Amino acid sequence: MTPPDSTTEPIVITRDIELDVSSDELWQLVADGNRWAEWLTDAADVVVEPAREGSVLDEDGIQRRVAIQSVVPGRSVRFAWWPTDRPGESSLVELVVAPVPGEHDGDHERSRLTVVETYAAASAETVTAALAGWNLRLLSLTLCIETLALVRA
Repeated sequence: MTPPDSTTEPIVITRDIELDVSSDELWQLVADGNRWAEWLTDAADVVVEPAREGSVLDEDGIQRRVAIQSVVPGRSVRFAWWPTDRPGESSLVELVVAPVPGEHDGDHERSRLTVVETYAAASAETVTAALAGWNLRLLSLTLCIETLALVRA
């Protein structure tokens, strides 16, 4: 008998954010594993190319393995990641970059980052932590982009 609080359906977390940056500039932050440390993690050793593996260190001190599954240049990166001490908590993440239609004025463009994280199964605690983690990562991305804009000004 299956406990009432478990599910066999995948758990999907979706977050998106519109940013005051061109999709080309946003893509540079997504497609360069070294730049992940500017917004996605505290430290990153990842080459964003299909079939490559690496590692990241989350803001809460969790070391994760990363396996890049696919890259569509200028558009998306898909990878699996999991805490090194809990490989059963693997999830699949897709980062999708897109321009925001009609949202440009001269040099001012906007873009959207959509994050989709899928767990085959996860506890409520894992999902809550994942949601909080993405909220923090997207806030860090916003601050990173604002800082880059200030440096250019």
